[in-house]
Amino acid sequence: MTTATKRPFFDNVISFVFLLAGFYNLVGILYPTKLFTDQTIATIDPVVFSWLGQVSIILWGLAYLSVSFSFYKVPKLLFVFFIEKMVYVAAWALWFAENQETLTQLKTNSPDLAFFFSYYGAGDLFFGLFFLYAVIRATRERKEIKTQEKSVEPAKPERIEPTFEVKTETSAQ
Repeated sequence: MTTATKRPFFDNVISFVFLLAGFYNLVGILYPTKLFTDQTIATIDPVVFSWLGQVSIILWGLAYLSVSFSFYKVPKLLFVFFIEKMVYVAAWALWFAENQETLTQLKTNSPDLAFFFSYYGAGDLFFGLFFLYAVIRATRERKEIKTQEKSVEPAKPERIEPTFEVKTETSAQ
């Protein structure tokens, strides 16, 4: 049986940021689509925000939530999170550079969507860099655990010797 070890305070902060990243994705797609009832963002950027793209954003958010308290066990997955966020940042930067006119129109017609398209990439950049930090932190911790395991000699189990009882009959007469 293993006993739970208390995580350092900073690991709790990292867990909290993973929760924020998950909710950033969930709220970040559910709010501008009005719970998937308004597909304006899909018409503005069909590459990233198609119905499949919207579902993918939800799934990524759920993935962040799922590792929020065990992130240190999956550094390779965290690296995938980093790459995924950098792909979204690149897509946002390209869209942003090519669609200034669309953004100007959105500011007049739909300030909420204008805000969304102006800044979602900055949030993705923040969380992407955070995931990279978490990769580094988790990788260091995994190395420390392996080093500790190598330095501690495993306990040898005690040998249990079989015992035999010899019963003798004694006459009670």
